[in-house]
Amino acid sequence: MSDTLDKIDRLLLCFVQENANRTANQLSQKLAQHKERLGPAAARNRVDDLTNRGFIKATRAILDPDKIGLSTMCFMLVKLGEKNGESETKFKDKAHGIRNVLEIHETTGQYDYIIKAHVHAIKDALAISQQLKPMVGSIETLLVGDTHKNDTALPLDES
Repeated sequence: MSDTLDKIDRLLLCFVQENANRTANQLSQKLAQHKERLGPAAARNRVDDLTNRGFIKATRAILDPDKIGLSTMCFMLVKLGEKNGESETKFKDKAHGIRNVLEIHETTGQYDYIIKAHVHAIKDALAISQQLKPMVGSIETLLVGDTHKNDTALPLDES
């Protein structure tokens, strides 16, 4: 299995990122718009191969948080009190167990971790902060007022 991508692979990854529900026919037509010839079955096989090779990790629906009542987004900037394996493991295990926590990133700089969560209301964000507080030195919660860009597609050089 190779980790190299040719032009068709990169184009297919772009198309699938835009809309994972595209049919094999639609993928073939999109390739033709970029002057690449590949039949529908071959296009589908290529996407399957990209999945098997680990380039496509999952196919998911992106829900509208406002429509499902989770319109309050927040980021939590976390500084651990003690930095040892046990305290970090406890913190990560606790954060992973909170359903509204969507992302946990270990960072460089002033903070050790940044957490992204979607909640019903501000009080729910504060409740998450309170759940984590015993395991950390400090936690700062930033409420998001408005989102100007929210994209999940990774940039790919199509050439």
